[in-house]
Amino acid sequence: MIRLCKTSAIFAAVLVMSALPDTVSGQSASATRAPTTVTIEIDPWMVAWKRETSQSRVARQNLATLDNALETYRLSYRNLSDGERVEVRNAFGNVLPGQRFATYRLNEPQARAIAFLALGPARDRREHRCDYGRRPEPEPAPIQSGEPTRATVCELAIDTLSRDAAWIHSTILSMSRSGGGHRQRSAELDDLRSMADRARQIVVTTPRCGCRTGDDADALLASTREALDLVAASSVPAWMTLRSEHVQRISKLSDEVERSLLRCLSSR
Repeated sequence: MIRLCKTSAIFAAVLVMSALPDTVSGQSASATRAPTTVTIEIDPWMVAWKRETSQSRVARQNLATLDNALETYRLSYRNLSDGERVEVRNAFGNVLPGQRFATYRLNEPQARAIAFLALGPARDRREHRCDYGRRPEPEPAPIQSGEPTRATVCELAIDTLSRDAAWIHSTILSMSRSGGGHRQRSAELDDLRSMADRARQIVVTTPRCGCRTGDDADALLASTREALDLVAASSVPAWMTLRSEHVQRISKLSDEVERSLLRCLSSR
C-alpha cells in the first residue's frame, strides 16, 4: 500500500513536470506576440512634393532651391535628420512668416538665409557632423562666398516684412465698400488672420534687426486684430462690417510701416 502511494505520487510529479515546458513556452509565445507601437514622423514638405498638383511643382522647385543652398554644408534636404528638417521648417516660417512652402516660390538668398538660421555657419556644421568628423580636413575650410551673415538675414527679413506691410495695405483696401471684388466671408477671415499674423511678426522682428517703426507697428497690430474680431463676430461680409475709418486707418498705418522698413533697409 505504501509502495502504491509512493508510485502514485511520483507519477503525479512527472505529469506536473511534463506540463511545465508547455506552459512556459506558451507564456513566452504570448509575450513575443505583444503588440508594438511604432511612431513615424511625416515630413509635410516631402508629402507635398509627391503629389501631382500645381502646389507639388512649387514644392519640388523649393526643395531644389534649398538643396542648392545646402551644398555649402555638403548636404541635401533629404539627407538631413528629422531634427534638422524641423529646424529648417521653423527657419522658413521665421524668414517668410505667413507663407506656405507649397505655394510660395523661394529665391536663392532666402534659401541661404533659411539654411543659415537652421544649421548655423557651414564650416562649424561640417566640423560637428559625424560623417565629416571621421575625415577631418587638414585646415578649416574658408567661409563660402555668398554664405549669409546675420546682417544679410536681417536684410532679407526686413525686405519680407516690408512686402507684408504692402500686402496688408492692398488687401484691406479690397475689403472696403468701394473695393470691388467682394469675396466669401471665410476667405476674408483668412486674410484678416494673415494680416494680424504679419503685423505681429513686424512688431517682433524689427527691433531685433535694429529697425524702428515708432508706434505705427504696434498700432497696426492692434487695428488688424480689432478688424479680425469685428468680422469674426459678425454674420455679414467684411465690407459690410468694417467702417471706412477703420479700413483707412489700417491702410495708412501699413503704408507708414512699409516706408519705415524700406528706409531702414536702404540705410544698412
